[in-house]
Amino acid sequence: MPAGIRLYSLVTLPDADRVSEALVPTHWKLAQIDPRNDGQVVYSDQIVPDATLLGFLNADHWAVVMPIGRSHRLAARS
Repeated sequence: MPAGIRLYSLVTLPDADRVSEALVPTHWKLAQIDPRNDGQVVYSDQIVPDATLLGFLNADHWAVVMPIGRSHRLAARS
């Protein structure tokens, strides 16, 4: 990573009932390797080397970056 740039990590680590429906199959597959995953990435791969860990989110990547709940209420229920 470039010197002089601060790096931060937020880890998405949802409870099983908080994984987006589309990610449930991959969440269970990744759980065979590491149960601490969000359906796309295991916990340890979400931390950038030499970064400051800001915290953990009880949500998956999709829930964090996509404002589905605000724009598609029906889809948000799943």
